[in-house]
Amino acid sequence: MPRFTVEVKFQQERTKEITVYARDEAEAEEKACDRVMAWDEVIDAEAMNVMED
Repeated sequence: MPRFTVEVKFQQERTKEITVYARDEAEAEEKACDRVMAWDEVIDAEAMNVMED
């Protein structure tokens, strides 16, 4: 039987809570997304829920 090499493009979606220090919710969302965008292989990030500790 012949052997084939196939390149496959796929996407995964994950959620993770991270902690940031910010003056308000908008700044916290921006900082969190900026931090996650710096991770390897991350294409896009969106803040889902903001809670003050």
